[in-house]
Amino acid sequence: MCSVLKALNILGLDLNSGKSVFISVEDIEEATGKRITGNGSTIRRDVKPYSYFEFENVKIKNKVVGYKFKGYLNKDSEMERLLSQISTTKKRYLLEESKIIQRIEKLNSIKLLDNKCLYSKKDVLKYI
Repeated sequence: MCSVLKALNILGLDLNSGKSVFISVEDIEEATGKRITGNGSTIRRDVKPYSYFEFENVKIKNKVVGYKFKGYLNKDSEMERLLSQISTTKKRYLLEESKIIQRIEKLNSIKLLDNKCLYSKKDVLKYI
């Protein structure tokens, strides 16, 4: 990771401001001799020291081709990021809560059935 950060600095990342012009993946890989994109991408928001920066993944056809660093994270951008994560988590929670309620209702309706068999020949014949 140290070699990638050094390469970013050489390729235009100003460590005083945390800003850069567009820096291509190709140039970073050439400078470090390391592959930096893919599932194990080196430059990610959840990896230090990159988590200290506000940066943009520049994509072409959904493939990261470079990065543009916009400065060090500040209070406002971090609050915005956290609020977005909270909102996403709430949406997932509500969706899961809804699924749980549906399954409990189905379970309760099954408990009320007189026999143990849920389906019969009559149900299958509807599809013939």
